[in-house]
Order: sequence, then structure tokens, then C-alpha cells
Amino acid sequence: MSIEINNNGKDLPNDVSTNDQLALLPEKYLSTDPKRPLLLTSSKGEKFTYALRPLMFSVLAILTIEAMERMSFYSINNTEANYLIGEYSPNWNPNMSTNSASQFMSGANALTFTIPILGGILADGFFGDYWSIVLGVSLFYIPGCILTWLTTFPDLFGTTFNTNVLRAGSLILIPVGAGLIKCCVNVFGGKQYHPILQADQIEQYYLLFYVAINVGAALGTIVAPILAQAQHSMEGAYAVPVFGFIIGFAVFLAFSKRYVKRPPESQALFGTLKLIGNSTIRCKSLNASKKSNGGSIPDSAVDGVKRLLVIAPVSMLTLPFNIAYNQMGSIFLFQGNAMRTVAFIDSSFMSNFDSFAVLIAGAIVGTFLYPALEKRGMRLSLATKISIGTFFGALSMLMAIIIQIKIHHAYLKDGSEISILWQILSYSFIGIGEVFAITTCYEAAFTIAPKEQKALASAIQLFFAQGLSNYICLGLAAIFKPWFQDKNNENKLEAWATSGMTKYFWVLFGIMIFGTILTLIPAIRNWLESLREDAIEATALSESSTGEDEDDMNLETNQYVEELDEVDVVEIEELDGKFVEIEVN
Repeated sequence: MSIEINNNGKDLPNDVSTNDQLALLPEKYLSTDPKRPLLLTSSKGEKFTYALRPLMFSVLAILTIEAMERMSFYSINNTEANYLIGEYSPNWNPNMSTNSASQFMSGANALTFTIPILGGILADGFFGDYWSIVLGVSLFYIPGCILTWLTTFPDLFGTTFNTNVLRAGSLILIPVGAGLIKCCVNVFGGKQYHPILQADQIEQYYLLFYVAINVGAALGTIVAPILAQAQHSMEGAYAVPVFGFIIGFAVFLAFSKRYVKRPPESQALFGTLKLIGNSTIRCKSLNASKKSNGGSIPDSAVDGVKRLLVIAPVSMLTLPFNIAYNQMGSIFLFQGNAMRTVAFIDSSFMSNFDSFAVLIAGAIVGTFLYPALEKRGMRLSLATKISIGTFFGALSMLMAIIIQIKIHHAYLKDGSEISILWQILSYSFIGIGEVFAITTCYEAAFTIAPKEQKALASAIQLFFAQGLSNYICLGLAAIFKPWFQDKNNENKLEAWATSGMTKYFWVLFGIMIFGTILTLIPAIRNWLESLREDAIEATALSESSTGEDEDDMNLETNQYVEELDEVDVVEIEELDGKFVEIEVN
């Protein structure tokens, strides 16, 4: 019995989307379903069929719920800081200081990006991506939005503002719901693409995914602030996330029959956790468990676990940029409150310029830059994209410093306010940086992760890139609290102009420069590229094999060649970059 790898030494296409390409594929990759003509047979013998154009067939519905979820999240997130300090709804609010509000927001965001670890375990080991999304939205996220909305109605929970109810909605239910689904939605969309025949479409998918995020963010940050200003309260503004999310959820459910729903790999998850636990307790490296080193675990399974764990340091390369990104939900808002509004454009509205920048930059990068590089046989390395993104974060902090200096000088001169439109560049530079840094982090986690644990890999990425950055922001706010504006000073302009926030922005600028230089180091660039190439190769080999290896952990492995009764000896060699079979006995 022979084992076919890479179509007898010939490279398989990895961007299949047309009938002409379909006609050239080996029969093993063809299904009998005309709507889903691409076939994948897993290592357990399970068969999954894929559409030629996943974007139009099912992915658009996934992008829709992501957009509406982000609309709901940012409707609350980008107005809540002003709600907490009484800028909106002056007669009914929690009456927090700017420092307390900043910590409230950072705490909520930190939990949002910590819970995905639990979400990844539940998705990969118990419920699968689809049902994790359904349960997270219906049991936590939408109820949290409803509870937060209800706190905006005066006297509903008592004659004084009930902060505990707000905390239940904004600090518990919404972060838990967002955390449970955040690691699943992007991965579920990526799994609609054939992992071998459509692998090259993943980069474009994640660019579109991030565009969807910002379409939703723009909707939320346009509508909610306008309603808050017009009504001088939050009842209408916080109705937007409730009903918008319900609509997006309905669209997602309507396409349920079209999704590729790969079942959870509980044995692989438990095997991974057991391997990590045993290695930690015994203070031994993971490599000691490899069969080639006298252990009991197939080498490829151990390599898969190592790829899962390495996502943490990879994601941490975007920490500096994410620290800058987090300022939009708090510090940029407070700076904007000390500036002169222009018509309906206030501090909460300004984050739309971040979304606009993402949409414009995303269109330019996806339509012109990446295709132009591809035609020349070139691509930006992962490290280069992260470095470019972090550099734009540095430009944003530099612009914030310039604005702070202008606010101070205008106040000292005649007590006047400068226009809030000065913040356009601060937000726009962050948006451009997101297109390079954050989308690359998503792409890297999905590509490097073993196929059995994509959701957990996404959770690790979210925590170490964005959750950890919020914890750092909490620490920075506590350390540099004396630099923040004085809550007791009712003159917002005077309080901000005389604060030490210029020094705070210089600290952030220094962090951005460090991150930019770090990812330019050749050793880091080469390390990331080798991780990417090894992961793509391992995925192609594991997905192209059939059968199941029986090992002590009962762990589904990504072995190049499995032990089959009909085969005595199988030797595989790499020739000119292709894996070919050279001997079968």
C-alpha cells in the first residue's frame, strides 16, 4: 500500500477558486456536491466539503455577525468612558474620575481578552466553534448588552445610580460573552477555506475580517455618540448594541447549514494539556516526550504542541502597538473632552477616523500592495508588517504629544480650546497600524497553530497580544496616576492643560519605538518566517494523510507516515522542496 503525499511530488495549488482549477485536481480532493466540490478527508477518515468561493457561500454571514458584534461592542466601549464620568447623561451616571474610568475600561478590556483562554478550551475540546459562538452570544453577550442598556433608565434599579448592575453587565457579562466568542469567530471563518487547496486565501480573509470589524466599529461609534448628544442621555445610544447584535446573530444562524463544522478534538486537547502538565511538573522539555528521544509521544504531535505554545511570544511582539491601540478607549477620549467640538463631532465620535483609516488602508493594502508584491514573487514578512504597524503607533503617540502641547499653550495664552479635529491624525495612524500589526497577529496565530487547536491558539494570541496589554495599561495608569487630570477641578480644560499627560504620552512613544526596533532584528524576522513555513508544511502533510495512529495518549497526530498493517517500510525524502515517496516494501 502506498501513501500519497503532495500529489506524487507535484505541488498542489493553494488558491483554488475556479472550475478550471478544479478540473486539474486529483480525484481524492473532489466531492460529488456541486455547491461544495472540494473534499478534505481528515486523519480520522471524516470527510468535509468546501465551496470554491467560501466568501460568498458562507463567510459573509460570519463577517456579518463579527461586524454587528463589533458595532455593539464599540457602541458601548467608545461612549462608556464619557458615560462613567458624566460627560453624557449628566443627571444620571456613575460619577467616576478619569483615572477610575480609565481603570474600569482597562479592567473590562483585560477580562475580554483573558476569557478567550476558557473559550478556546471549550471550543476545541467540547462544543466546537459554531456552538461556542451560539452559546456565548445567547447566554452572556446579548444579556450583558441588555443589562447595560437598562442601567441608563433613571430610577429603574433604585433612586441612585446602581453601579453594581452596570458592573454585572459591562464588567462581567459582556466581557465573558465577548471573550468566549472572540477566539472562535475568526477561526470559524478561516475553517471555511480548504486548509490545503485554499491556504493562500487566508491572508486575504483576515484582511476582510479586520475590515468587517471596523465597519461595525464605525457604525457603533457614529450612531451611539450622536444619539447620546442629541438626547443628553444613554437610553437610545445603548439600545443600538442590543438590537443590532440580535440582527447580526439572526443572519449568522440563517446560514447554519452552509458552514463547515469540524467537530471538537477533545482527545487532542486533553493530550496537549497532559503533555504540557507532565513536562512542567517534571521540569523536562517537551522534546523529551518525543518517540525519537525515547518518549511515548509521536514527534509530530510534540511539534504541534510546541507550535501552539510559541504563539504566546509571537503575539507579544504586538504588545507595544496594542498598548497604543488601547488609548483610544480612554486617554484619547479624555484629551478630546478638553478640545472644542465641531458640530456633532465630539471625543467619542473621533474613533471613527480610526475605522475610516482601517477601511481605506485595508483597501489599498489588499487591492494594490499585496497583489503587486505577489506578482513580483515577494511578500512582506510577518515581522516587517508588525514593525510597520508599531511605527504608525509611534506616530500616533507623537501626534498626541503635539496636541497636548497645543492644548497647554492655548490655555496659557487666552484660555481657549483647540479644535478636536487635530485628533484625526492620532486616530488615523492607529488605524493604519492595525492593518499591519493586528491582522498579522491573527494570521500568524491561525497559520502556526496545529489544526486541532485553532480556537485555543486564537485565545492565546488574544490574551498575550491584547489582554496582557490592557493589564499593562492598568499598571501604567496606577503608576502615573499623579499625571492624570484632577477630578475635583470642574474646569475640564484647566484640569487637562495643567496635568502631566504630556509625560505620559512620551512614555507610550518610547514603548512604540522599542517595539518597532525589536521586530526589525533579523533573528526575530527569520524566526517568525521559519515558524510560518514549518507550520504550513506540517499542516499540508497532516491534512493530506488518512488513517489514525494509535498512541498512548489516544492523540490524533500530524505524522508524515502512519503505521499501517499493510506497510512494512515507508521512506520519505525531501527533494527540491517536495516530499516524495522513494521506497515501499
